[in-house]
Amino acid sequence: MFKKIRIAIIIISLGICAGLAVHYLLNKETGILVKQPLVVTIPEEGIKTDAFGIRLLQAAMKQEPGESVLVAPALTGEALLQLRELAADSTRQDIDKLGIVFPEKQHTAQPLYNVVTAADYGLHYTESVESESVIRLPFRADRPLAMSLFNGMLAEGIQEMTGPIISSKLLIGNTKFIIGGCCEFIPEFEPFFRSEHTIAAEFENANGSLPQVNMMRLRANVRYVKDDTGEWEAVALMLAPTASRKGEPTVWIGILPIKQAAAMATQLDMQQLHSIRKKLAEATPVDCCVSLPRLFWAPPARNLQPLLEELGLGSLFTESKKWKFTDSKLKLDAMPEKISISFIPRPGDNAPSARPENAPASISFNRPFIWLISDLTTAAPPYFIGLVQNL
Repeated sequence: MFKKIRIAIIIISLGICAGLAVHYLLNKETGILVKQPLVVTIPEEGIKTDAFGIRLLQAAMKQEPGESVLVAPALTGEALLQLRELAADSTRQDIDKLGIVFPEKQHTAQPLYNVVTAADYGLHYTESVESESVIRLPFRADRPLAMSLFNGMLAEGIQEMTGPIISSKLLIGNTKFIIGGCCEFIPEFEPFFRSEHTIAAEFENANGSLPQVNMMRLRANVRYVKDDTGEWEAVALMLAPTASRKGEPTVWIGILPIKQAAAMATQLDMQQLHSIRKKLAEATPVDCCVSLPRLFWAPPARNLQPLLEELGLGSLFTESKKWKFTDSKLKLDAMPEKISISFIPRPGDNAPSARPENAPASISFNRPFIWLISDLTTAAPPYFIGLVQNL
């Protein structure tokens, strides 16, 4: 008898707990369960990001005025830190001035990226032993690399995937040393954009056109803030951890200026970006509808030389074809970069889904905007920073 009473008490207790859980997690308007927002811890020194990524974006804007631009600061920074080990003292000092930093902690959502180097030893080999230079390339044991310079093409291998980084168009007849980066990423939002919520809508391009684009929409509890002066609004969307990796929360941050996005990007500085990220991290998630154009960026591989020269690294590249490759002097023939990223909705599942248009708050990226993918609370350089102007 006592055993039956104890079982009944346990069942009643479980029912009460379930009822309380539904009471506090149930969205009263839609009747769906809302995922508990992630609790983040802000370091005492506040949220920071490096100035390198911002400067790289602004240099890209100068190279491609009036166009949408995309840069990968973490990828480029990794390559520059590897080159620092081989560069002359003056070039090392120039690289140090960029303030490139990397975190010690893991990222919860990390793009598939790699940095590869290649040197054609036959071109700088000499018969004199005294003038021969032994170059130790900056290979890292914790990154699987496969490098070769063949048929005018630099290729790389990442795990089981291989592909070209640059073609012969960027190589000269006596290419000696190049370093390249490759990055691919399909962010998986959490909660994710549902394919059944994708609609066709107009995007107000910077050039005045109004093309029809596919807008992904979701309704969820997200971090959403507005500037006190009304100059911009911003949202932070969590990215799902990859391979069960636990670490710092990684987010997609979209910044939507009321006026021209290009003007804000040109004037953006480290302090302003710190402030925006800090406000988003401290914001209490609210029920919000987010509309984001479905994007796919896979531009042709480009040589980063013009961008790095804009940052003061012109000494890193060759000025003529007659230089010598020595331990104390490193010159590059090219620094190519190949990046691709796409934002795509996921098919719906059996979970209940709220109608996006019924949300009490909303933000629609239907005009030029600034965006980045970064850790929410660390000083890690953003994986990507982009300016969308024309679709």
